[in-house]
Amino acid sequence: MELTHVTLVVRDLDRAIEFYVGTLGFEKRADISNQGFRWLTVAQPGHGLEIILLKGVRETAKHTGVSERWILGTDDCRRDFAALRSRGVKFEDTEPQDGYFGVNATFADPDGNRFMLRQAAKDQLVSGRVVDGAIVPGTDAAHR
Repeated sequence: MELTHVTLVVRDLDRAIEFYVGTLGFEKRADISNQGFRWLTVAQPGHGLEIILLKGVRETAKHTGVSERWILGTDDCRRDFAALRSRGVKFEDTEPQDGYFGVNATFADPDGNRFMLRQAAKDQLVSGRVVDGAIVPGTDAAHR
């Protein structure tokens, strides 16, 4: 058994394609319309896991005070922060933050889905990375 698809709710599918493909560097895998329903998926180049972009209204986790966040691994958070910011990504902080788990910077897509760009601490594993502002596959390896 393997996880093949996850869902992100967005208000405007075409705007979501612009963000995920044009800004983040994902590739469009499927775009099929049938009887008023549109099956639209994107994925990181070279990765099997597809994100279903589903038109709707996102619910927030008001009851817990915690919002969900997708983590995008990188080997250089500051470099990729600058590259993504130059492509119009709006980050929550003015600079990446150093923390116990490594260096990170959080941003949201146009619909409020939150992402953390994360450079793992040297003793942690990273899967995938961002190169010149585009998310690309990587190998699991301990950073030394």
